Amino acid sequence: MKILTLDTSYTISGFCVYDTEICKIDYGCFVTKKTENKALDYYSRMKFQIKEIIELINQERPSIIIMEAPSFFSKGNTFLQTVASNLIFQFFIIKEIEEKEMTDVEFYTIPPRSLKKMFGSGKLEKKEIIEKIKQLGLINFNSLKSDEIDDVADSIMYLIAFLKSEKKELTKKSNVILYKKENFGSKDFYKKKIC
Repeated sequence: MKILTLDTSYTISGFCVYDTEICKIDYGCFVTKKTENKALDYYSRMKFQIKEIIELINQERPSIIIMEAPSFFSKGNTFLQTVASNLIFQFFIIKEIEEKEMTDVEFYTIPPRSLKKMFGSGKLEKKEIIEKIKQLGLINFNSLKSDEIDDVADSIMYLIAFLKSEKKELTKKSNVILYKKENFGSKDFYKKKIC
């Protein structure tokens, strides 16, 4: 079984794929650059990110997809763009799952604070998350550019938070968009530790 975690953004989207059968983690990110046409910049970058994420889903065929829900506590000028892009990603992921009739996929969106609490503390800062991920030795940070580290580390954090969580806690704190009941309770649902 494969678990896909996504830290989406219209600029950089980090991802992590965990194969529970062979205990292997793959990770990376999709990066967009500013385009010449300012009026179409957001659209062009969103289109690229959606295309890459959909291709990843079709290539990996995950049983579980975990994505951060939009943060309504964010501040700054990009707040609306961040919330809008998150909902757009959700829409296209669900659309792909339905169109390809991937009946064995569960899709969770989990609020940022809940993910951080499941990982360690609800008030963890970016630097602390990155440091904890480094200590676990799950990824090679030297293979990433400095602006990619946050997003890949977050996607790894989502995986660890998911694996540490209990069924009741997970479903209570998540927006469970697609849910396959028979996965819960089976011994092959997922492994509690990363091998």
